[in-house]
Amino acid sequence: MFGLCNELGGDILLNDCGRIDGYGCDDGRIDGFGCNNGRIGGFGGDNGRIGRFGGDDNRFDDERLDDERLDDERLDDDLIVFCPINLLYNIILLNRLMRISRLILFIPIPLILGSLIGNIGRADKSYQNLKKSKLNPPNYIFPIVWTILYLMIGISYFLALKNTKDIKYWILPTLHLLLNFSYSPMFFYFKELLLSAILTTLILITGVMVFYQFSILDKSFISSSLLIPYIIWLCFANYLSWTIYFIN
Repeated sequence: MFGLCNELGGDILLNDCGRIDGYGCDDGRIDGFGCNNGRIGGFGGDNGRIGRFGGDDNRFDDERLDDERLDDERLDDDLIVFCPINLLYNIILLNRLMRISRLILFIPIPLILGSLIGNIGRADKSYQNLKKSKLNPPNYIFPIVWTILYLMIGISYFLALKNTKDIKYWILPTLHLLLNFSYSPMFFYFKELLLSAILTTLILITGVMVFYQFSILDKSFISSSLLIPYIIWLCFANYLSWTIYFIN
């Protein structure tokens, strides 16, 4: 049998370049265990075209590891960028919510105080018996007008005074509201026609001063513009108050 194999070109166990090699061959087309250059690499080979267990040049595995490292680095960079942006967004959102809450709390203050103090003096029979101007509106008009005006005053005060920390800018607006709130008790409760007319004039004068102050504090002129209907109404109120005093 060994002789037959030599005549065919090599034996199974000992030949060096047989077409069908056995164990330990170096250059067989189909190599066995331990071959170095087989086209189909065996276990432990170094350069098999199809990767072996324990191979040193496994390109597929290396490329996957590199891709995973790049993905991890990108994820870390995204987290580093995302966290400050998310934090900044939350701060801006919280700041807006605080401004809205302050606006909601501040606006109704003139309306609430004006309504409470207005209940102290209401139109009674003595007011009905007074002689009035022909331009005097019906009684139901006054609550509607003052509700709208007080809301506009609240918005105007908030816009003009929200960013100022100096107490001196609060003195004139506060004094003006105190004069405004004192008119109803003075006219309806104490029934002082002259003092009520004088008080109306003082309210108008201080109202114009507040308008001028707000036009300086608020460069957008929104807060001062909101006071224009109020100033116009105060002019009309002065006419009504002084007319009531002179004809009675």
